[in-house]
Amino acid sequence: DVANVKWGDLPAYVSHLSEDVADARIGNVRNDLAGLGRRLLAITTTRRRHRQGGAGGAVTAMASGEIADELESLSEKSDLLHRDVVHTLHRNGVDLCNAAMRRLLSKRERRANERALTASQERSCRRSALNVLDLHVA
Repeated sequence: DVANVKWGDLPAYVSHLSEDVADARIGNVRNDLAGLGRRLLAITTTRRRHRQGGAGGAVTAMASGEIADELESLSEKSDLLHRDVVHTLHRNGVDLCNAAMRRLLSKRERRANERALTASQERSCRRSALNVLDLHVA
């Protein structure tokens, strides 16, 4: 939770969180999305073959039902992926980064915490460093 992070540690927190989102979470979503795309392609290819009668005859009720089941399964998996993207990337990624940046840019919090900063924390909390950090998050 951003509220529990010390003000001087916020730049490192934002940097770590944005790297985690960019490196791990987005990569996982890309992989899941590619898997859904491959399954959809396989389903449409099978459906086209059955419509053309390429499987040795007309589409059977069984094949048609299997395709419908596969499409329903694909739809459920895409809904789960959507919920995961909203929760993992947006709420636990972008929203947390934005909340940390709001705290860092708060003049009130800066004044309250400035004296307790170490030299490295002071450097990372300077306005110029925050501008670079803000661009990195965006």
